[in-house]
Amino acid sequence: YIADFYFKQKKYLGALTRYEIFLQSFPQNQRVPYGLLRAAQSAQLAQMPDRLLLHVQRLISEHPQSAEASSAKKEFPGVAR
Repeated sequence: YIADFYFKQKKYLGALTRYEIFLQSFPQNQRVPYGLLRAAQSAQLAQMPDRLLLHVQRLISEHPQSAEASSAKKEFPGVAR
């Protein structure tokens, strides 16, 4: 993902935008849980709590058994309910 490049460069808003484009463009892709987790992480680091909440809740509701959902519950305990 180009989004990973932006994330590693600490350009979190750019990363978030690209993760969201990926999620919209490829909603059935097997990497959606990863994209949702990274979008949540990017949103947190970009100080965008509404988008953080959106991505964490979607990850946990749509992919509850994924490793990424488990990670999100640990990383965002106040959000992942």
